[in-house]
Amino acid sequence: MDQWDSKLTKEAVNRMVSGDTSFQPVVQIAEMRKVPNQKGSDRWRCQISDGGHSCAAMLASQLNELVKNNELQNLSIVQLKEFIANTIQGRKVLVILNLEVRSPPLTHKIGNPQDINGKSGVPKPDPSLQSAAASPGASPVSAGSSEVKGNAAVKREPWRSGGGSSGAILRVGAEQVSGSQHFFPIMTINPYQNRWRIRGRVTNKGALRKYQNARGEGQVMSFEIADDSGSIKVACFQDMAKQMSSRIVMGKTYTIAKANLKQADARFNQCTSEWEMMLNNDSEVEPFEDDGSIAQIKYNFVTIGGLATMESGSFIDILGVVIEVSDIVELTSRSTGDLLLKRSVTLTDRSEKSIALTLWGDLAQNLISSAEGNPILLCKGVKRGDFQGISLDSLRSSFFELNPAMDEAFTLKGWYDATGKSLKIESVNSMAGGGIGLNDTERLTIKEGIELKEKDQVNDPKGMVFTIRAVLVMIKKDRDLWYPADPETNKKLVPSSTGKWRNEVTSKEYDDPNYRYVLNVNAQDHTGTMWLSFFDEAAQTIIGKSATEMSDLQEFRENEYERLLEAPLLKPYVLRVRAKQDTWQDEVRVKYQVLKASPVDFGTESRVVMEEIGKLHQ
Repeated sequence: MDQWDSKLTKEAVNRMVSGDTSFQPVVQIAEMRKVPNQKGSDRWRCQISDGGHSCAAMLASQLNELVKNNELQNLSIVQLKEFIANTIQGRKVLVILNLEVRSPPLTHKIGNPQDINGKSGVPKPDPSLQSAAASPGASPVSAGSSEVKGNAAVKREPWRSGGGSSGAILRVGAEQVSGSQHFFPIMTINPYQNRWRIRGRVTNKGALRKYQNARGEGQVMSFEIADDSGSIKVACFQDMAKQMSSRIVMGKTYTIAKANLKQADARFNQCTSEWEMMLNNDSEVEPFEDDGSIAQIKYNFVTIGGLATMESGSFIDILGVVIEVSDIVELTSRSTGDLLLKRSVTLTDRSEKSIALTLWGDLAQNLISSAEGNPILLCKGVKRGDFQGISLDSLRSSFFELNPAMDEAFTLKGWYDATGKSLKIESVNSMAGGGIGLNDTERLTIKEGIELKEKDQVNDPKGMVFTIRAVLVMIKKDRDLWYPADPETNKKLVPSSTGKWRNEVTSKEYDDPNYRYVLNVNAQDHTGTMWLSFFDEAAQTIIGKSATEMSDLQEFRENEYERLLEAPLLKPYVLRVRAKQDTWQDEVRVKYQVLKASPVDFGTESRVVMEEIGKLHQ
């Protein structure tokens, strides 16, 4: 008999599925397999055994490293430190939040464990265990959750959405907390549960906005709430959206219960949960006293100078000094005819670089109108683009705060007042796209660019940026050269049964799409050839017309269309390129994207060559 055969915690499975979280049982991993996950990260399902019974379990994502490092394997002996029990479609399932591996995998399964979810049904727990289990109306206790005593807050009348008897409840005090109140970790809730309640801090809050679709007009507001286990997006509509917009405060803590859960759309949701929460008329949203147990909002600030190495389309946090604010510009949407408001705000920081941030709609009108006093602007979740170089754009989900009360802001303001305002601040676009270790005046051959795939930077999510001087020899025409894009989000549109173009995510329809380039171009120099991806801004530089204009020419003036596609060929260009590793159909490859394309300026290139020759004599 193995030494561990007698050391498993007897009746552990019965106790755990009954809701008893007061102990830390020693069990065996009887089975383990990976399950698909739309969010892209691995999830692991296993069978937990105490030698007599077994139960299905899911590993929390923070335990994935144990599996990847082969510390946790099938038939391992583990001690469960933190866990909760759920009922999903009538089956008992454990969610393991923390564990300790006590032994490498054994050569055998201990005992003959019977699945507690077997045909005979869930065994009735020992009556002596009933007192340790959660009551039927209570949510289970989880590690790291808080217990609130009945006298912790004064009971007050709840506020209801709409001022009447319907609508989500937003209580002004912690109500119904006699005895104790328990919370599920955000990462453990799913649509198959009921009676869950979460507690977290609001880490992002979107603006109240109006929308229009086939069912009419409406308004929507969303926010993100996080605890130590992860984060989830919360959305509300119509009158509830208006009321929550005025009452939900960034950085405050709340509890939420009785909301609907649906699959999150990873394209528009940066939270870690696989689900998205939708408030309904029965939902409960309660302000909760901040006892410090939930971490404060985390910002992953990127310096403005560091934007050059960030991937286009990534969401970032920036803290900058406002040095210039433009007037509002009124634009008319080509597709809807709606009036659009736009304002540009120029920011700088200690990298001594500046960047233009574009604000849209109500933000353009209400956030800031002057750079007087050089306030500090906190930007969370803005989008890094490459329109006319490196750019920043506000999104509906972005959050902004002027002069935030945080050490980083005070330090930045002190630097600017003492030193920064007297420095010569250059645009980050003077770096011409930036790069990792390579500046814009250094020219690589195509062969040298291809050899960069051996360097670690290409494996980095940001890739590696370099500059080549090459001739364009062919534009590949065996696939579409553009795609129909949403004029507001640049996401792909599909034809609608109404004869219009439809965004499948927002359900918004447009009379005409805004076409955007996706060109595949072959470039050559004296050392070799390279296939390059040209997206919209870079492609417009070499073609000379927008994709929408080219679409019209292809239909009505084909000769002119072909002439414009041939025009950039056999001509030299200076190309700023990002090399980035990609995996497609289990094949690892390096893709090359053109960030910026410029016709060769022979005067500039002559000086670059002279500098290179000069270095040979040093």
